[in-house]
Amino acid sequence: MTGDATVAGDTAHGLVLTVRRMIAAPPARVFAAFTDKDLFAQWFGPHAGKAVVEQMDVRPGGRYRVLLLPDSGETYRLSGSYREVVAGERLAFTWRWDWAAGVETLVSIEFRAVKGGTELVITHSGFPDETLAGEHRKGWLAGLDALAAMLPETRK
Repeated sequence: MTGDATVAGDTAHGLVLTVRRMIAAPPARVFAAFTDKDLFAQWFGPHAGKAVVEQMDVRPGGRYRVLLLPDSGETYRLSGSYREVVAGERLAFTWRWDWAAGVETLVSIEFRAVKGGTELVITHSGFPDETLAGEHRKGWLAGLDALAAMLPETRK
């Protein structure tokens, strides 16, 4: 893995998780992996289990809903709405788990063209505590590992 993840801020204003990752594929391909429901389902979600994209209307104001089905038998639903969509450059959306009543966070992703591929900068903000931010840190890092493995240009 090439990248890092940090948590900063304070609980009065919400914690901010920043994840940086180099993906050896062009920005358009990486952006498609976040916005095409079939590609998204291939890399997002539990390591042991699957993700089912129930809705993905990628446009400002459009909504998404993803069902996560870990092999352990639990069911988790993630949903939100898109705030900003700039193809190949930027994506921003709200993030709400069905089990976390009243907690809505915001994800902003920058897709930066760099030599050798794309630098992803994910800013996930509004966490009420370090435990939740830390769990999302683990999830983003594992998901981005799966994304890098999925794209042909990143295979060794």
